[in-house]
Amino acid sequence: MIIVYRFLITFEEIEDVERQIEIKATQTFYDLHMAIQEAIGFDRIKDASFFMSGDQWRKGQELALKKREGALNMKKAVLNRFMMDPHQKILYHYDFDNLWELKVQLNRISRESDADIYPRCVSQTGESPRQYPISPV
Repeated sequence: MIIVYRFLITFEEIEDVERQIEIKATQTFYDLHMAIQEAIGFDRIKDASFFMSGDQWRKGQELALKKREGALNMKKAVLNRFMMDPHQKILYHYDFDNLWELKVQLNRISRESDADIYPRCVSQTGESPRQYPISPV
């Protein structure tokens, strides 16, 4: 048996778009980053960071894709070392030029068989926005 986290992913500025992702507690923030990108249909080529947060959605410890002063490497950061609350909140920033802000909230912890493939998107609501704005011709 393994511990699996289920995260609810929502866009900061866009209502009615949600994704739920299940991931092993022993996987990394990088694995979560890649699962979010796949679930929302973005291209995965831009920089990203997670920020640990509390109830007020304020930025705490940064876990970055690229090396940044004061930030931890998301590829080395294992999820279960950062989940301090059964409803842990995390801010996710992607593509700092266009600044996509998403909210990531732990909403379930379960024990599962190891036969399933993780991470995986288990629920989708609404259509993801276009990653890049359409330029006028």
